[in-house]
Amino acid sequence: MKVDVLEFGESRSNEVVSLCEALGGGVGTEGFKFGHDALSRSGQRRTTSHMGKRHRRRPNERRAKMRRTCAASSGGDAPGDATIPLCREARRRRKLQDIRNSVRVSDTVSYLETHKWYAKRQKMINLWGHHLPQGARGKGLGISSFCKTLSDGVCVHDLSYFWSFRLTGTRDCLLRVLGASCSEGVLPSGADLAKGPKPFEQETTFHGAPEGGKPGGRALSPLLITWFCSTREGEDLYSPLLWVHCHTYDQVKSELEKAVRACTGPECKGTVSMECLESRIKRVEVRGSQSRKVVEESLGVPREKMNSLLEADPCLPKRSGWGKSESLNLLDPRLRAVLTKGDKFSHPEHLKSRMESLANTLRVDEGKVQLERFERKPMDEEAVGRLHRKANLMHDVHVALSETAAAAERNVGTSFPVVLIDKSTSKEATGGFSFLLPRRWTHALWMSLVRSNAVGVGLREWKWYTQICERCVFPDSYPDLGLDKSHSVDYATNARLRDADQSEQVSWEAISREASRGQGVGGEGMFVVRPVGTDPARDELARVHDPRCFVRALLLPARKGTMETGSRIYRATSKDIEAYRDEQSSSRRGSAEYDLGEDRPLLGRVTLGVLPKKCKGFTLAAEAFCHAEGLRESISEQQNLRTSFRKGRKGVLVMLLCKSGKGNPGVIRPAFATLVDTL
Repeated sequence: MKVDVLEFGESRSNEVVSLCEALGGGVGTEGFKFGHDALSRSGQRRTTSHMGKRHRRRPNERRAKMRRTCAASSGGDAPGDATIPLCREARRRRKLQDIRNSVRVSDTVSYLETHKWYAKRQKMINLWGHHLPQGARGKGLGISSFCKTLSDGVCVHDLSYFWSFRLTGTRDCLLRVLGASCSEGVLPSGADLAKGPKPFEQETTFHGAPEGGKPGGRALSPLLITWFCSTREGEDLYSPLLWVHCHTYDQVKSELEKAVRACTGPECKGTVSMECLESRIKRVEVRGSQSRKVVEESLGVPREKMNSLLEADPCLPKRSGWGKSESLNLLDPRLRAVLTKGDKFSHPEHLKSRMESLANTLRVDEGKVQLERFERKPMDEEAVGRLHRKANLMHDVHVALSETAAAAERNVGTSFPVVLIDKSTSKEATGGFSFLLPRRWTHALWMSLVRSNAVGVGLREWKWYTQICERCVFPDSYPDLGLDKSHSVDYATNARLRDADQSEQVSWEAISREASRGQGVGGEGMFVVRPVGTDPARDELARVHDPRCFVRALLLPARKGTMETGSRIYRATSKDIEAYRDEQSSSRRGSAEYDLGEDRPLLGRVTLGVLPKKCKGFTLAAEAFCHAEGLRESISEQQNLRTSFRKGRKGVLVMLLCKSGKGNPGVIRPAFATLVDTL
């Protein structure tokens, strides 16, 4: 039997009209409609939480009642958003949008622009006045996968909790100001800067003024100096960026202000100005063996710029922690996919000219890059989506992009300035790049990197990377600051350490008193000498005789074992040295037993432990601070004996008391302590 659809519909026209009226009419007072507002068949579910115009009874019922009340009192006009409070979902959506636009959303806690991405994947903690990612989730420790990522891939870390200063002045005045807070021989000399090297960055430590009769000032923060040079009225004018940790930003600010005031005397030719930028410039770190490939492909960095950055500069001294920098103007990474899609349908005759015009637009003058002055914000996602649809419809994307940029607000841009810094090391896996970029643009750059298989890491993984590179971790590597464990990275990222009993941890004053054989300490507190040079034991350690002095050392286990944070370090006695030599000469390694009850002089304490897991291709050393006088005596005692140790062992043999506390006397394990210099 065949049915004519048109005749069937005409015979029932009245029924069809009444059905449409019933479906089109409103149900309820809020105008919740069916018909054209209903979702497609594929979008229907058992619940209505997926619907775009869903009706909620709470808190929208209260909100609608307030809207009707305000509209009646205002004579029928709709009230503004300031009158009616937003629901929690709307408040959170607005908050995350403000975070992405680098707008401060709290008076007590600062948020990274990558907060939304991190919060979905890692646990967030409050530390140093910031909401920061703790590390990757999971039951395992994660050190093996992190090292594999460094060896075979790329990891990325948002280091925007480092804040910056901008100093501007002549070469001699700047070196005088910075020389008051940096170790001698760390800064470039005036002759090095006079050679005219390209912009570069160096790593060092910021020291405060000496106090309490101590021979040197205490270290306040790791310091990164990004040097820039420009010419004004025939004179070279330098404007370096100084990056310090946000927790000691105010202390560093006061020290710099004193140094700047001291440099404005008549004997100094020129002046130095200081500008506190705080978090107006963002910093993103990229590390791993595939860093160059990911940066070139995902961000579109020109290959000639990359080659110029990585080639050696004869005017730049070859030192650890020094790297060249290049100023670029990058296209919004989200628009690269739009242009790639649109180039498939562009006419070949016009494609070359359009790409040349785009390259001219992205060209930047290196002497005029001021990241803190760049106020344009990236395009919103809706505008980028419209460009994607035009590219799919074979429209001219270059014309559409220029029209969009012209029609948009003046503070909306399609490109942004960036400073790319080379962070190459002796190992390819630990090298990479640093990005300095203006605020509001971190999210666009971050999403482009993570979509290219870069792994975002938190504080725990970045601490491991710093230990692999033998750098200082703030504030664990700065015990002279006197900060408690609530500010420690190791304590915040290590659950086992938080659960352990820290009441039996020995104090630095007790170590000084015991190491100096009960003599007067000569003052309160402790200070750390951070030597600079190839042989710090000979150059610096021999000149220090203050019983309050400590030095930083790296520990490597002499055999299997875990060096935990807080473990005590003792000087090796003659019996310990003989037992270790007998163990090395015998066929049974690890068979020596060290007397736990033997009286050994206390030497120091481990401040950063290591995990009980070996990392293929990397050496993870524990960090400790040892008494300078006691360590100097150990060096002199073992100077003629170290040649009999197993080949490849460097440093001084010390004894560690591990796994002590909660009624457990602990275990004595041998280790080798090596002094390291400061960058």
